[in-house]
Amino acid sequence: MRFRNIFSRDDRVPEGRFIVIEHQTPEVIWQPALMNHPNGALALEEVVFCAADLAATCNRIAAILGTTPAGGPDGVRLDVPAGGRVTILCETAFADRFPGAEPPPRPSVAAVTIRVADLDSTRAQLKRGGVDLHESRSEIWVPPYEANGAVMAFIQS
Repeated sequence: MRFRNIFSRDDRVPEGRFIVIEHQTPEVIWQPALMNHPNGALALEEVVFCAADLAATCNRIAAILGTTPAGGPDGVRLDVPAGGRVTILCETAFADRFPGAEPPPRPSVAAVTIRVADLDSTRAQLKRGGVDLHESRSEIWVPPYEANGAVMAFIQS
C-alpha cells in the first residue's frame, strides 16, 4: 500500500489535527471482500464539532473544505463537496442532540455519524457487544466513554 499524507498545523487549527490521505494504490485497499463490517457501516456521513466560538470554528473548517456554511447562532452545517457534511454546534445544541453526553473540550470533534445498511442490525450488534446505546431523533448513538472520547452515531442509509 502507498499513501500520500498531508497534515494540518496544530497552531492554526485548534479543533484537532487533520490528515488528508491520498490512496496511491486504491486497488489494494478498496477490495470488495474488505468492505463489509459486522455493524453494517457504509460511509462516514457527518463529523460534528462542538465549539464555544461557532464563527471562528466555522471559518476555519469552511476554509479547509472550500464550502459555504448554512445555519444560525446555535449550529452551522457545511456540506462536503465529495459527500457528507460537517456540523458545528454550540454546547447547548450538542446537549440537545445527544442528551446526557458529556461535551468534549471545545473546540474539538465531538461526534461522528456513520451511515449503515440496516439500523436495526447495527443496534442488535452493539447490544450483543454490551455497548451502552442511546436513541434520539432518527439515530442511535454511543456515548463518549464507550467510543474513545466522542459520540459515535449511526443512521439508516
